Amino acid sequence: MNSFLVAACLLVNMRQPVFSGTTIYTDYFGLEAASSGFPGDRVNVSFRDFPVNGIYWPPLTVSNIALLGRVFVVEPVSGVQFLYLNNYDSDVPLTIHFPTGAKAFGAFFSSWLGPTYPKTITMTATTDQGEVFTFDAFSCDPGKPPINVSWFGLLPEATIYNLTFSDGAIFGAAGPYPMHEEMIAEIFAVINKPPTLDLSAFPNNQVNVGVNGAAGQTVVLLTSTNLATWQPVVTNKLTSDRWVYSGIQTNSTTARFYRVTAN
Repeated sequence: MNSFLVAACLLVNMRQPVFSGTTIYTDYFGLEAASSGFPGDRVNVSFRDFPVNGIYWPPLTVSNIALLGRVFVVEPVSGVQFLYLNNYDSDVPLTIHFPTGAKAFGAFFSSWLGPTYPKTITMTATTDQGEVFTFDAFSCDPGKPPINVSWFGLLPEATIYNLTFSDGAIFGAAGPYPMHEEMIAEIFAVINKPPTLDLSAFPNNQVNVGVNGAAGQTVVLLTSTNLATWQPVVTNKLTSDRWVYSGIQTNSTTARFYRVTAN
Protein backbone atom coordinates (compact mmCIF):
# COMPACT_ATOMS: atom_id res chain seq x y z
CA MET A 1 0.00 0.00 0.00
CA ASN A 2 1.28 3.45 -0.84
CA SER A 3 2.04 6.07 1.76
CA PHE A 4 -0.86 8.37 2.55
CA LEU A 5 -1.33 12.09 2.86
CA VAL A 6 -3.96 12.44 5.57
CA ALA A 7 -6.24 15.42 6.07
CA ALA A 8 -5.51 17.78 8.94
CA CYS A 9 -8.50 16.79 11.07
CA LEU A 10 -7.44 13.80 13.16
CA LEU A 11 -8.98 11.33 15.55
CA VAL A 12 -8.64 12.86 19.00
CA ASN A 13 -9.48 9.94 21.26
CA MET A 14 -10.78 6.40 21.06
CA ARG A 15 -12.34 4.32 23.82
CA GLN A 16 -13.06 0.61 23.84
CA PRO A 17 -14.22 -2.02 26.29
CA VAL A 18 -11.59 -4.46 27.50
CA PHE A 19 -11.46 -7.59 25.32
CA SER A 20 -8.73 -10.04 26.25
CA GLY A 21 -7.97 -11.16 22.71
CA THR A 22 -8.83 -8.10 20.60
CA THR A 23 -6.12 -5.63 19.59
CA ILE A 24 -6.77 -2.18 18.12
CA TYR A 25 -4.50 -0.61 15.50
CA THR A 26 -4.32 2.98 14.32
CA ASP A 27 -2.09 2.39 11.30
CA TYR A 28 -2.13 0.08 8.31
CA PHE A 29 1.45 -1.13 8.56
CA GLY A 30 1.14 -2.27 12.17
CA LEU A 31 -1.97 -4.31 11.40
CA GLU A 32 -0.43 -5.78 8.25
CA ALA A 33 2.68 -6.88 10.13
CA ALA A 34 0.73 -8.34 13.04
CA SER A 35 -1.44 -10.41 10.70
CA SER A 36 1.35 -11.45 8.32
CA GLY A 37 1.32 -15.10 9.42
CA PHE A 38 -2.46 -15.52 9.39
CA PRO A 39 -3.90 -18.14 7.01
CA GLY A 40 -6.49 -16.89 4.54
CA ASP A 41 -6.71 -14.36 1.72
CA ARG A 42 -5.05 -10.97 2.22
CA VAL A 43 -7.30 -8.39 0.57
CA ASN A 44 -6.78 -4.72 -0.24
CA VAL A 45 -9.83 -2.85 -1.53
CA SER A 46 -9.39 0.64 -2.98
CA PHE A 47 -11.86 2.95 -4.69
CA ARG A 48 -9.12 4.87 -6.53
CA ASP A 49 -10.18 3.44 -9.89
CA PHE A 50 -13.91 4.05 -9.36
CA PRO A 51 -15.44 7.01 -11.23
CA VAL A 52 -15.67 10.12 -9.07
CA ASN A 53 -19.32 10.68 -8.05
CA GLY A 54 -20.13 7.18 -9.27
CA ILE A 55 -23.31 5.79 -7.68
CA TYR A 56 -23.59 2.18 -6.48
CA TRP A 57 -26.37 0.22 -4.85
CA PRO A 58 -25.70 -2.20 -2.01
CA PRO A 59 -24.69 -4.83 -1.54
CA LEU A 60 -21.52 -3.65 -3.25
CA THR A 61 -19.20 -6.67 -3.25
CA VAL A 62 -15.48 -6.26 -3.91
CA SER A 63 -12.91 -9.03 -3.28
CA ASN A 64 -15.39 -11.07 -1.23
CA ILE A 65 -16.22 -8.11 1.02
CA ALA A 66 -19.79 -6.79 0.86
CA LEU A 67 -20.63 -3.20 1.77
CA LEU A 68 -24.17 -2.55 2.96
CA GLY A 69 -26.01 0.72 3.40
CA ARG A 70 -28.63 2.66 1.42
CA VAL A 71 -26.84 4.10 -1.63
CA PHE A 72 -23.11 4.69 -2.16
CA VAL A 73 -21.35 7.61 -3.85
CA VAL A 74 -17.61 7.65 -4.54
CA GLU A 75 -16.16 11.01 -3.48
CA PRO A 76 -12.76 12.70 -3.21
CA VAL A 77 -11.53 14.20 0.04
CA SER A 78 -9.37 17.32 0.05
CA GLY A 79 -5.76 16.60 1.01
CA VAL A 80 -6.11 12.81 0.62
CA GLN A 81 -4.76 10.81 -2.30
CA PHE A 82 -7.54 8.24 -2.41
CA LEU A 83 -11.31 8.16 -2.94
CA TYR A 84 -13.94 7.40 -0.33
CA LEU A 85 -17.14 5.40 -0.57
CA ASN A 86 -19.88 7.48 1.07
CA ASN A 87 -22.99 5.86 2.56
CA TYR A 88 -24.86 8.77 1.06
CA ASP A 89 -27.89 10.40 2.77
CA SER A 90 -28.75 7.09 4.39
CA ASP A 91 -31.27 6.09 7.03
CA VAL A 92 -29.02 3.16 8.02
CA PRO A 93 -25.34 3.03 9.05
CA LEU A 94 -22.58 1.43 7.01
CA THR A 95 -22.01 -2.31 7.48
CA ILE A 96 -19.00 -4.24 6.20
CA HIS A 97 -19.95 -7.90 5.69
CA PHE A 98 -17.37 -10.68 5.39
CA PRO A 99 -19.19 -13.77 4.03
CA THR A 100 -16.27 -16.07 4.88
CA GLY A 101 -15.24 -14.22 8.04
CA ALA A 102 -12.39 -11.78 8.77
CA LYS A 103 -9.39 -12.44 11.01
CA ALA A 104 -8.06 -8.91 10.59
CA PHE A 105 -9.63 -5.71 9.32
CA GLY A 106 -8.72 -2.07 8.90
CA ALA A 107 -9.69 0.98 6.85
CA PHE A 108 -9.74 4.76 6.74
CA PHE A 109 -13.01 6.12 8.12
CA SER A 110 -14.65 9.49 7.97
CA SER A 111 -18.08 11.14 7.81
CA TRP A 112 -19.73 13.71 5.57
CA LEU A 113 -22.48 14.78 7.91
CA GLY A 114 -23.75 17.97 6.42
CA PRO A 115 -24.50 20.52 5.31
CA THR A 116 -24.94 21.69 8.91
CA TYR A 117 -23.37 18.87 10.88
CA PRO A 118 -22.10 19.53 14.42
CA LYS A 119 -18.46 20.43 14.99
CA THR A 120 -17.80 17.30 17.04
CA ILE A 121 -19.50 13.91 16.89
CA THR A 122 -19.07 10.46 18.42
CA MET A 123 -18.78 7.45 16.13
CA THR A 124 -18.95 3.76 16.93
CA ALA A 125 -17.79 0.52 15.33
CA THR A 126 -19.71 -2.59 16.40
CA THR A 127 -18.87 -6.19 15.50
CA ASP A 128 -21.19 -9.18 15.40
CA GLN A 129 -19.21 -10.51 18.39
CA GLY A 130 -20.77 -7.76 20.51
CA GLU A 131 -17.64 -5.60 20.69
CA VAL A 132 -18.30 -1.85 20.61
CA PHE A 133 -15.52 0.65 19.92
CA THR A 134 -16.25 4.32 20.52
CA PHE A 135 -14.43 7.17 18.79
CA ASP A 136 -14.63 10.47 20.67
CA ALA A 137 -14.19 14.00 19.40
CA PHE A 138 -14.22 13.48 15.68
CA SER A 139 -14.00 17.10 14.61
CA CYS A 140 -13.45 19.52 11.79
CA ASP A 141 -14.43 23.08 11.01
CA PRO A 142 -18.17 23.36 10.30
CA GLY A 143 -18.90 23.81 6.64
CA LYS A 144 -15.75 21.93 5.55
CA PRO A 145 -16.62 18.26 5.27
CA PRO A 146 -15.58 15.57 5.89
CA ILE A 147 -15.56 15.38 9.67
CA ASN A 148 -12.07 13.85 9.73
CA VAL A 149 -9.92 11.10 8.25
CA SER A 150 -8.67 8.39 10.60
CA TRP A 151 -7.46 4.81 10.39
CA PHE A 152 -9.15 2.11 12.48
CA GLY A 153 -8.07 -1.53 12.47
CA LEU A 154 -8.45 -4.56 14.66
CA LEU A 155 -7.37 -8.13 15.21
CA PRO A 156 -10.61 -9.49 16.66
CA GLU A 157 -10.79 -11.93 19.53
CA ALA A 158 -12.92 -14.18 17.32
CA THR A 159 -13.58 -14.18 13.59
CA ILE A 160 -15.99 -11.39 12.66
CA TYR A 161 -18.58 -11.50 9.89
CA ASN A 162 -20.08 -8.03 10.24
CA LEU A 163 -18.75 -4.69 11.39
CA THR A 164 -21.17 -1.75 11.54
CA PHE A 165 -19.77 1.76 11.50
CA SER A 166 -22.06 4.58 12.63
CA ASP A 167 -21.41 8.31 12.70
CA GLY A 168 -24.17 8.72 15.27
CA ALA A 169 -26.88 10.08 13.01
CA ILE A 170 -30.38 8.71 13.60
CA PHE A 171 -32.90 8.89 10.80
CA GLY A 172 -35.88 10.99 11.82
CA ALA A 173 -34.22 12.35 14.93
CA ALA A 174 -34.11 16.00 15.79
CA GLY A 175 -30.87 17.79 15.03
CA PRO A 176 -29.00 19.58 12.28
CA TYR A 177 -28.52 16.51 10.08
CA PRO A 178 -30.15 13.21 11.08
CA MET A 179 -28.96 11.14 8.09
CA HIS A 180 -25.98 8.77 8.08
CA GLU A 181 -23.00 9.73 5.91
CA GLU A 182 -20.30 7.22 6.89
CA MET A 183 -17.29 7.08 4.59
CA ILE A 184 -14.71 4.33 4.09
CA ALA A 185 -11.53 3.97 2.04
CA GLU A 186 -8.48 1.71 1.51
CA ILE A 187 -9.81 -1.45 3.16
CA PHE A 188 -7.39 -4.13 4.33
CA ALA A 189 -8.54 -7.52 5.58
CA VAL A 190 -7.40 -11.08 6.11
CA ILE A 191 -10.43 -13.23 5.31
CA ASN A 192 -11.08 -16.95 5.44
CA LYS A 193 -10.96 -18.77 2.15
CA PRO A 194 -14.33 -19.72 0.60
CA PRO A 195 -15.75 -23.04 1.85
CA THR A 196 -15.16 -26.23 -0.10
CA LEU A 197 -17.04 -29.51 -0.27
CA ASP A 198 -16.45 -33.22 -0.83
CA LEU A 199 -18.85 -36.04 -1.69
CA SER A 200 -19.08 -39.57 -0.28
CA ALA A 201 -21.26 -42.20 -2.01
CA PHE A 202 -22.91 -45.04 -0.11
CA PRO A 203 -25.09 -48.01 -1.03
CA ASN A 204 -28.78 -47.45 -1.80
CA ASN A 205 -27.98 -44.30 -3.83
CA GLN A 206 -27.18 -42.23 -0.75
CA VAL A 207 -24.67 -39.36 -0.84
CA ASN A 208 -23.14 -37.37 2.01
CA VAL A 209 -21.85 -33.85 1.29
CA GLY A 210 -19.01 -32.61 3.47
CA VAL A 211 -18.64 -28.85 3.82
CA ASN A 212 -15.25 -27.54 4.93
CA GLY A 213 -15.21 -23.97 6.16
CA ALA A 214 -14.76 -22.01 9.38
CA ALA A 215 -16.88 -22.02 12.50
CA GLY A 216 -19.33 -19.12 12.36
CA GLN A 217 -19.67 -19.09 8.58
CA THR A 218 -23.19 -19.22 7.17
CA VAL A 219 -23.06 -21.52 4.17
CA VAL A 220 -25.59 -22.36 1.48
CA LEU A 221 -25.50 -25.78 -0.18
CA LEU A 222 -26.82 -25.66 -3.76
CA THR A 223 -27.56 -28.28 -6.37
CA SER A 224 -27.93 -28.26 -10.16
CA THR A 225 -28.54 -30.69 -13.00
CA ASN A 226 -27.09 -28.46 -15.74
CA LEU A 227 -24.46 -26.21 -14.07
CA ALA A 228 -26.52 -23.19 -15.16
CA THR A 229 -29.48 -23.13 -12.78
CA TRP A 230 -28.79 -23.71 -9.10
CA GLN A 231 -31.30 -24.43 -6.34
CA PRO A 232 -30.54 -24.05 -2.62
CA VAL A 233 -30.76 -27.28 -0.62
CA VAL A 234 -30.06 -26.03 2.88
CA THR A 235 -28.57 -23.04 4.72
CA ASN A 236 -26.52 -23.66 7.85
CA LYS A 237 -24.34 -21.68 10.24
CA LEU A 238 -21.26 -23.78 10.90
CA THR A 239 -20.51 -24.63 14.51
CA SER A 240 -17.16 -26.20 13.57
CA ASP A 241 -14.80 -26.22 10.60
CA ARG A 242 -16.58 -29.21 9.03
CA TRP A 243 -20.22 -30.09 8.56
CA VAL A 244 -21.68 -33.14 6.83
CA TYR A 245 -25.08 -33.00 5.14
CA SER A 246 -26.14 -36.60 4.97
CA GLY A 247 -28.84 -38.76 3.50
CA ILE A 248 -29.18 -37.28 0.02
CA GLN A 249 -30.95 -39.76 -2.23
CA THR A 250 -29.85 -39.92 -5.88
CA ASN A 251 -32.38 -42.26 -7.47
CA SER A 252 -32.49 -40.35 -10.75
CA THR A 253 -30.20 -41.20 -13.66
CA THR A 254 -29.75 -37.47 -14.29
CA ALA A 255 -26.36 -36.11 -13.24
CA ARG A 256 -26.52 -33.84 -10.19
CA PHE A 257 -23.90 -31.29 -9.16
CA TYR A 258 -23.29 -29.58 -5.83
CA ARG A 259 -21.55 -26.41 -4.75
CA VAL A 260 -21.34 -24.34 -1.57
CA THR A 261 -21.19 -20.60 -1.02
CA ALA A 262 -20.68 -18.42 2.05
CA ASN A 263 -23.56 -16.08 2.73
